[in-house]
Amino acid sequence: MNHLRGFIYWLLTTGPVGILTGWVFRHRCFDCAGPVALPSEAKADIAGAIIFGVYEYPERILIQRWLPRDKDCIELGCSIGIISRLILHKLEPTKRLVAVEASESLLELSRVNVAAAGHSSRFEAIHGAVHYQGDYVNFAEHGEHVRGKVAEEGNPSGILTPCITLAKIIQKHELGDFSLVMDIEGSEFDLVARDAPSLMNCQAIVAEVHGDDIKRKYFVEALQSEGFALAEVKHAVFAFVRTHRSGASRL
Repeated sequence: MNHLRGFIYWLLTTGPVGILTGWVFRHRCFDCAGPVALPSEAKADIAGAIIFGVYEYPERILIQRWLPRDKDCIELGCSIGIISRLILHKLEPTKRLVAVEASESLLELSRVNVAAAGHSSRFEAIHGAVHYQGDYVNFAEHGEHVRGKVAEEGNPSGILTPCITLAKIIQKHELGDFSLVMDIEGSEFDLVARDAPSLMNCQAIVAEVHGDDIKRKYFVEALQSEGFALAEVKHAVFAFVRTHRSGASRL
């Protein structure tokens, strides 16, 4: 069954069906929440994946299963706002989504796409890259993949982007209990290493975890030490729920 699902996923995304659908609908792309604006250089298979409802499929499933409805949410790496729309649809009408994106062009598209779904009043978008050294960092954009990543140290390429931390987001937006969704291309390791105290009021996490099995094991153990339990894994996306406050088991 898993092999069959994998084949269907391939067919609808990187396969000929997805590519053909993407070429036909790339300039009038849509999903169940309405019209979708894409970067002009986006690949056709991305449009196909959105139309067939399999864009960022593991994240979609785990958000639906594990994200609490009654908590504000922080999304790190919101890209073009497709997952943002899903989160806002899941949350209660009084709850906010604070989203961060390092690419200014993608962030603007996220605002457009969230507005098209009727959720703009609860959506706060911030330009910045999650990074813990200095005030600015070089960010390398990859518009055709609707994502990017912090450039490697010593690499002068990229766009100078303001650094932001989880602690600053929580403080600026006066957040109490919250949930966290993140897809930040490896910066999740810095977050748990340098900003773990800011997770004190976090109740659930859905994160795409990059790297090899050793790095993913470190990530899981770091969150377990902060009072989270691993709830489910789908491909490279991990869902965690809080079971106790950090250090409570040692009191």
